[in-house]
Amino acid sequence: MDLFTPAELGPFHLKNRCVMAPMARARSGENRAPGPLVAEYYAQRAGAGLIVTEASSVSPMSVSRPHASAIYNAEHVAGWRLVAERVHQAGGLIFQQIYHLGRKSDPSRMPGLVAPVSASAIAARGQVAGLHGTVDFAVPRALETHEIAGVVEEFRAGAANAKEAGMDGIEIHAANCYLIDQFLRDGANHRADSYGGSVANRMRLMLEIVDAVCTVFTPDRVGVRFSPHAVSDGTNDSDPAALFGHAGARHRLSAPDRGGAPRHAEFATRRQHADHARDARAFRRHADRQWRL
Repeated sequence: MDLFTPAELGPFHLKNRCVMAPMARARSGENRAPGPLVAEYYAQRAGAGLIVTEASSVSPMSVSRPHASAIYNAEHVAGWRLVAERVHQAGGLIFQQIYHLGRKSDPSRMPGLVAPVSASAIAARGQVAGLHGTVDFAVPRALETHEIAGVVEEFRAGAANAKEAGMDGIEIHAANCYLIDQFLRDGANHRADSYGGSVANRMRLMLEIVDAVCTVFTPDRVGVRFSPHAVSDGTNDSDPAALFGHAGARHRLSAPDRGGAPRHAEFATRRQHADHARDARAFRRHADRQWRL
C-alpha cells in the first residue's frame, strides 16, 4: 500500500490516500467570503484524494486577521458554493473545516470591542497582529453555562451552511488551542460546572458539537481534528495521555497530520500505520501536480 493507491473513506472512494491538510490562506474578501481566487486555488489541488479547507469561523465572535474565511452567513455560503463547484468539476472531494478561535481572537477586531470568549478568564500567552499593531491576547470572558448551547448551535449552523454550499463533509477543528481545545485542557479550563473538572466534563462541549453537526451530515462525513502536542500558548493539560486517549477511544483516527513531511507520510502508509496521510506543504507548492516524494 502506498500514497497513490485508491482508498475508501466512509461513503467516499478516494482516488489516492493523499489528504490536503487545512492551511490558513487569508485570501477571502473583506466580508470573509471566498471569491474566484480561492475557488481557483482549491480547484488546482483537486488531485488530492480529499481536500480539507482552511479553518472557517462559525461565529462573528471568532475573528482574526483580515481576509480569513468564515461560514456563518449567506455571503459566505455563496462564496464556498463556488469553491465546492470548482473542486467537484475538477473531480475532487472537499470537506469544510469549521472552528471558533475563542480566546485566540484578535481583541482589536472583536465586534464592539467586546472581550473574546473562552472556557475560563485566562489569557493565552503571546501576541497577535492587531488592527493597529501587535497586541497581547486579551483576557477572555468565561462563557456562562447557559451560553454554551448557543456555541453548539453556531457549529451546527456552520455545518448546515457548508452543506448548503455543497461541501462533501465537515471537519470540526478541536485542535491548536482554539475554543474547543480550550475547553478540553485543564490548563485553560478552570470551570466548576458540568463543562469543567473531569475529562468527561471537559469533553462535553466537543461531544455536543459533534452530535449537533451529525444532525446535518451523517457521521461518516464528519471528522474531528485534535493536536495533543500543541501547547504553544499555555493551553496545556496535566494529563494529556488520559485526555486524548479518552478522545481517541471515541473517534477513529485515520490520518497522521505531519505538518509538511510527505516522506514520513509515505513511510506511515507503506508500513500500514495509517490509512491516509495529510500534508500541507506539498499541496501549497505543487498545486495540481502529484506529491514529489
